[in-house]
Amino acid sequence: MDTTINEQPIEEAKNEVLRKIGRNMLLFQQMELLLKALVSTSNLSGYSSELGANQASKIKSVKTQTMGQLVGQYIENNNPDKNKISDEPEDLKEIYISFSCYIETDEETHKQQKEVMSSLVKERNNLIHHFLPTFDHTSTGSCIDAQKRLDKQADKVRLEVNNFRAILTALNKSKKEIADVMQTKQYSDFIEVSFAQQSPLANILTELAQAKTGEHDWVVLNEAICIINKKAPSELKNLKQNHGSKKLKNMMMKTKLFEFSEEETAKGGNRVLYRLNQG
Repeated sequence: MDTTINEQPIEEAKNEVLRKIGRNMLLFQQMELLLKALVSTSNLSGYSSELGANQASKIKSVKTQTMGQLVGQYIENNNPDKNKISDEPEDLKEIYISFSCYIETDEETHKQQKEVMSSLVKERNNLIHHFLPTFDHTSTGSCIDAQKRLDKQADKVRLEVNNFRAILTALNKSKKEIADVMQTKQYSDFIEVSFAQQSPLANILTELAQAKTGEHDWVVLNEAICIINKKAPSELKNLKQNHGSKKLKNMMMKTKLFEFSEEETAKGGNRVLYRLNQG
């Protein structure tokens, strides 16, 4: 192969350099597009009603970012020392979703990846802004040397492009599988129960039940309602809106946290009691 290159006429050698410059610039553009897709979709969180807007905002934010900024975010997303757990609000007002995708590596591998990516950013900037002055287009030898450097660079960029494409393919596949699961009734039932269990209302009811010990571990539901009206009146006021239930007992049954009983009052009526589920 070297013999063939060395025998290139000067005009052919110069044109081949220009062709390989264009090829490498396209490879760097592919790498940049893949990085934008990964950075904008690998981590997403928010309330279900805000998720679409949050995703659109992230996609918009990366459109004008430089290659260096994209690489910095990608490297930081995969930092083994970074806390990968999303901070969710303490008091959930609706379903909160958090999605995160990252490559799990050790510190040494992460350091090597950072060095490779930083090097490629420098090579990309050099190719676009400073490459032409580095070779003599009137010299066959200079053109051939430039071709070899461009081929070596292309191999490095292709490797990263293929890696990013594989990661993005796996990410999109996972997101589709998650979306498919989220369309099932089992998932909607699970979310409804989970949301009810983590609600402020369920927390208050649980605290009241935990305060009861021994044989007298039942809580009178009407007494609990009185306490809730003092502590968090809006929870009962918005019972239907937040949990789809008109009665507190129906909401409590959704949580599957409690069991119920009835007892006769001194006046001959009945009252509802509850305690934490013993099963």
